[in-house]
Amino acid sequence: MYNRMVTLKTEVDNDPIFSSLPGFSTLWAQFMAGIPPIAETAQQQSIPITHAAADKIAKRLLMLDEATTIHLVVQAYAVTLLDNTLELEMEFPTSRISQTSESKTIEHCQLIHDKALDNAAQIAAPGYDVTIGMINSLQQRITDFKAVINAPIIADQAHAQLTATLPTMFKSQDAILAKLDKIAALLIRNHKSLHTLWVSARIHSNFAQSHPSLRGKIIDSQTRKGIPHAIIKILELNKTYKTGIKGNYKTAHLPEAYYTLQITAPGYHPHTQSTTIIAGKHIILNITLNHLV
Repeated sequence: MYNRMVTLKTEVDNDPIFSSLPGFSTLWAQFMAGIPPIAETAQQQSIPITHAAADKIAKRLLMLDEATTIHLVVQAYAVTLLDNTLELEMEFPTSRISQTSESKTIEHCQLIHDKALDNAAQIAAPGYDVTIGMINSLQQRITDFKAVINAPIIADQAHAQLTATLPTMFKSQDAILAKLDKIAALLIRNHKSLHTLWVSARIHSNFAQSHPSLRGKIIDSQTRKGIPHAIIKILELNKTYKTGIKGNYKTAHLPEAYYTLQITAPGYHPHTQSTTIIAGKHIILNITLNHLV
């Protein structure tokens, strides 16, 4: 982004002719100061947000694994002890722990922990072998999972905010460049070679206008609803984007080129789609995925 202008920096900073132009130095300093924040924001925006969902899934599986083990032991202990109350409390099938809503899953796991803790001394005996360390570990797994329940949504929101911020930052930079262009035009009279140097760098530096983005929605072929957390990979750039909770996506600004998109989502056939990005045109591309049979 603005790479050609950055390469011009040494020439501009060291040539007194540029600094002699009225108002040029102040605007140039403003422009150069705006580049690092854009670079940082663009880098953050380009980071795949799939790690938040993956981390959530991993923590959920750890919690379920430990809860299932302890659940079976507490069930067996209740039957052996002929404790009807405890047996009824633990009567739900193990599969129900993972097949309910997130709040219910946590509720089941917490109940398993609490009942195991109430009977910790008994189920630590040989044959049961559930230690207090295992019970405490389950509580930690529950706490860890609670902490990341909303992480994918928060990541989506942060990514959307960065995506919305970048065009504004580019627009501000381009406005400064437009003013510099008018001042640099003064070079035509006595310093044509410097003016040519300036124009040559500027041709490729109106980033917000010349580098559009790609956006759209990934849609379920049957329900026609958006598919959340679908992955859109731009093969030529090796960049990955993810749909939000309503199935919408938006890429960072893209150079003019022909691109191949690879779209994947759990439970759906992968899909490959090609598109051409043209300077000055923001592309809307909606893509439909079919369910696996």
